[in-house]
Amino acid sequence: MVNLSDNLRRRLPATHAEIVRQLSARADASGLSLYLVGGLVRDALIDYPNLDLDFTIEGDALSFAEQICAQENLAIKRYPEFGTATLVFSKRIRVDLAQTRKESYPVPAGLPKVSPGSIVEDLIRRDFTINSMAVKMNSTEYGELLDPSNGLKDLENGVIRVHHTRSFVDDPTRIFRAFRFETRYGFKIDAQTLTLMRDAVEASLVEELSPARVKNELIHILEDLHPREALLKLEDLGVLRRIHRRLSVRRSTDLMEDLQKCPELKRGKTWLILMLALLYRMKLAHSLEIARNLAFTRREVETVLNLHALKERLSDFPTSPSGVYRLASGLPRELLVFIMAVAKKDFVRAALQRYLSEYRFVKLEVNGHDLKSLGIEEGPIYGEVLSKALDAKLDRGLCSKEDELRFIKEYLGIDR
Repeated sequence: MVNLSDNLRRRLPATHAEIVRQLSARADASGLSLYLVGGLVRDALIDYPNLDLDFTIEGDALSFAEQICAQENLAIKRYPEFGTATLVFSKRIRVDLAQTRKESYPVPAGLPKVSPGSIVEDLIRRDFTINSMAVKMNSTEYGELLDPSNGLKDLENGVIRVHHTRSFVDDPTRIFRAFRFETRYGFKIDAQTLTLMRDAVEASLVEELSPARVKNELIHILEDLHPREALLKLEDLGVLRRIHRRLSVRRSTDLMEDLQKCPELKRGKTWLILMLALLYRMKLAHSLEIARNLAFTRREVETVLNLHALKERLSDFPTSPSGVYRLASGLPRELLVFIMAVAKKDFVRAALQRYLSEYRFVKLEVNGHDLKSLGIEEGPIYGEVLSKALDAKLDRGLCSKEDELRFIKEYLGIDR
């Protein structure tokens, strides 16, 4: 019997270990079986970084979560339709609690029908054998590994395998996850599993998924370690063209490589920045169709529109600080990071870097009250004057409020 108690003791920081202790003690007191599940179990067995605390309980998880919440005075988010809850402990550590359950799929590619089940039923409903292990958290059997599908063997052999032949019919999003895990860990997808994936794609099951579910899986891929490699595998299997006939990674691999080297990449929505690389060389109409097929938000659609508009400006990109400010102000950071990474002209990259690190923080010290004190009558002239003063501050380096007032007087021809 494999026991992970020593492994978890070494791996978990003190804050996480204390949370585990509290949950274990409460489960013992309530007579409930508590299990650690999910990625932490898998990654602990291969010494891969992961501190996600996901637990499942053979019993009423919501009631259990409420007890912990009351005991520790925690924030809680309830999902009664799934029998799950999320607790937020100190230092913003999130803990997911779920009741053990079994699932059935009334229609292919639809959401499952959920009902209470045993821990074994809960594990074998999951996507792959390597994700279908649990660790007992009660004090009497603490650390013991439960592995009904020989997931440990597949993990040791680096194999990604589904539980049954209808796995991708039930849930085609598992196709995306298979490639994400394969490229993250350097594993290989089992031959039969790959055949089942291909059959599901050819049966047009990807098209049966809602746009939101497809988008969610692509976000996970784009924010993982090797997004380009995973997307290439999806393209080779024919998945991307099921999303849109023009969606391809191969015409954008150079852009994605440039982005992977950009230090600013991790400071925004990584997935959106990389998605812009896939859309950059497309016609605007095709980009908008893909945005619709992936349920982009209004802000994300506006970013796509701005991408194509800004692309047309690269040949006559402004050279003055004020020109750069006027062009970039109001545009999403993700778009500016993308352009900064892929622009061919050094001065464009340098200008956008200056905007992100300096220009966008520049503010005037003068305001409308100061203009009024100069005897300027209120009206549209205020906006014009303040805009010109900001341009001057950016371009001439006005250092003080006195400098700004001096410029305004010169601009308006005021002697006093």
